[in-house]
Amino acid sequence: MVDVYTAHLDYLDCAYYNVRGYDGNSWKPTEPPATAEATIALSDRSWRDNAMQILLNEARHDIADGHLVIIGGDFNEPSHLDWTAATAQLYDHHGLVVPWTVSTLLAEAGFQDAYRTFFPDVLQYPGFTYPSSNPLVDIQRLTWAPEADERERIDFIYFQGPGATVVDARIFGPSSSICRSQVVKDALSDPFIAPLDVWPTDHKGVWAKLRF
Repeated sequence: MVDVYTAHLDYLDCAYYNVRGYDGNSWKPTEPPATAEATIALSDRSWRDNAMQILLNEARHDIADGHLVIIGGDFNEPSHLDWTAATAQLYDHHGLVVPWTVSTLLAEAGFQDAYRTFFPDVLQYPGFTYPSSNPLVDIQRLTWAPEADERERIDFIYFQGPGATVVDARIFGPSSSICRSQVVKDALSDPFIAPLDVWPTDHKGVWAKLRF
């Protein structure tokens, strides 16, 4: 038996925006938080972790019954597996190692991040899903900060189940992102499932193949 929970968590109070020194709605310079604790305090305003806890409370019954449980979607928050000491000086992380709460909750509940399980090296396989370059959108009209390198992995597939393993994982979308108002190629090591034409959104997706 497979049980799937999908989520699109709140985009407001995205604290990874604040780390770059701007708010999450338009380019307004702000004072970035100086510590991981201050970042989490800002992130807590979103209640994303409260929403995920509700899903986990439901999923525990399926887990107890021996089902494979998949929780995935756009979490509008990075992963603590990505904001590590190895990446602290990259992508405008400004030296911060942040224990992002949604991914931490999932890990503490025994769930595995499918992409990071298959590709544990965060430097070689960063797996950015946001922001995505889109040929149909004028870069000057994009709402994210023109001065920021905010490349993130905020779309996820988590799983838990007896004998479940990841046998393949890919990023679904173009192999380029927007960085400081420019289109930049993402890490060449990340495998992509490219769209046939244009990518009509600011997000890429994540795809995983599980065996159980």
